[in-house]
Amino acid sequence: MNRTAAITATLVAICLVLAAVGWRERSRLELWLAMQGAGSNPEHPLIAMLGDSLVDSVNWRLLLHCDGIGNYGARGDTTAQMLARLPRILQLKPKLLMVMGGTNDALLEIAPQETIANLRAMEAEATRNGTAYISFSPPPLPVKADVLAPVRAAASIAIPFDEGDLARDHVHLKASGYAKWRDAALQTVLTYCAVSDALTPAKPECCRADER
Repeated sequence: MNRTAAITATLVAICLVLAAVGWRERSRLELWLAMQGAGSNPEHPLIAMLGDSLVDSVNWRLLLHCDGIGNYGARGDTTAQMLARLPRILQLKPKLLMVMGGTNDALLEIAPQETIANLRAMEAEATRNGTAYISFSPPPLPVKADVLAPVRAAASIAIPFDEGDLARDHVHLKASGYAKWRDAALQTVLTYCAVSDALTPAKPECCRADER
């Protein structure tokens, strides 16, 4: 069996599993699949997700059931680096910019005031370009809790993360954390993404290979 045939067989198997399991198990499986990699970006995204590895490692199109989401996370990025990358992203003319940043700033002991200033500069630049902006509170960071706390408080959408949502490295997120992030983002995504895309989880991205 060649590689293409093996991938096709795997996709078919996943679709059969999705069809067989109940809604709750299916939601868990979709969450697991979304955490396996970022996937491809649309040429002209409706929504741009900007951040560090917390954003980069997830397929947001699958997680939020919206094909119009572009993932522009970069591992290790500080908010200053995100701000530097932002003009190239805004050239794509997204309707909405969703940002999560600050974790790497805190790990590098960058003052929270500087982090918040960078996030506000992103908002201002997005607004100048006619793009709506929201920011999500990053997960708690036990080793730098005092540094990150003001950044978390300044976010426009607070996600109720707790330390139980953290992976073994106490920096990245487990599935429970991404489930909370999904729930916090969904209402906003519904506003910008086609309702038919956002509310139709029956055929996840993994199962549409035969339609491309």
